[in-house]
Amino acid sequence: MRALSRVLGVMLLGAQSLAAQERSPLSVFLTTTGMYDSNIEHDATDQQTYGGALGLGLALERSGRVHGIEAQYEVAAHRYATTDRWNRISQQFEGAYTLKPARWLRLQAAVEGSLKGNSEDRDLGNQYAFKPRLELRPARRTSFRFTGAYRIKQDESERAKDADNTYLALEVRQRNEGGAALSLGARREENRSNGPDDRYRRMLYSLELSSPPSARDVLVFTVNYREQRYRYRRVDVGGVSSLRHDQRVTAGLEFTHRLTPAMEFTLGYEFETRGSNDPEKEYVAHLMSFAVRHRW
Repeated sequence: MRALSRVLGVMLLGAQSLAAQERSPLSVFLTTTGMYDSNIEHDATDQQTYGGALGLGLALERSGRVHGIEAQYEVAAHRYATTDRWNRISQQFEGAYTLKPARWLRLQAAVEGSLKGNSEDRDLGNQYAFKPRLELRPARRTSFRFTGAYRIKQDESERAKDADNTYLALEVRQRNEGGAALSLGARREENRSNGPDDRYRRMLYSLELSSPPSARDVLVFTVNYREQRYRYRRVDVGGVSSLRHDQRVTAGLEFTHRLTPAMEFTLGYEFETRGSNDPEKEYVAHLMSFAVRHRW
């Protein structure tokens, strides 16, 4: 905690100096998050909890006519009321370089790294990823994104879950003149873990609708459907041994209001359920959250 306090202190001092600079590509942000989760373990125990996270980050963004670069680092402290397993200090880094050789073409190379998850999810593992992306814009408000990813996943509590993970994704996005947007996506993923039980293939289908009710507000609705088939993990179904097969549905609604040019808050609700041919792995979860972000 002392090390975290030193990091937060240095970043806050940097925020004060950055605040005095106009149009600086650097910024510091502070995020405070609170939440209630009806099933934090995502299993049949239905363990309820409430808690939150306090995160401090440094961001860099510089965009030109042909080139663009952006990077972000965040350190966050997570605390929950009824469980110690999810209490942790997380770190996350994201960086991307974008090349815009033509109006209709974007090329991007991105890297990501996280230790103990980040302030927006409940992942406890470490992850490192490289994500190249090709984006085509045949019209001013229409885009097609093709994204690939190679990820290294580490689970310090169970090394058999350490894995190489790859996926290919396609996203189609359409905007209208009022700023509303519709996004449809599909992703095919393969997880190759050290142990055989966590080797699987997964398909993800997504829909996102976003609309600005006013100049300071954004409303986002998302639905995701995941189908996951394990390659070696077997379950007993009616006395017959079968490969495990899961289906997961997630639906969420977020409302963001910008209080000032530098401050905004977000209210969110997410419903998630998993069905499986292993009845012990089925669950239902409700997550309610709020977050306040201030940027200098």
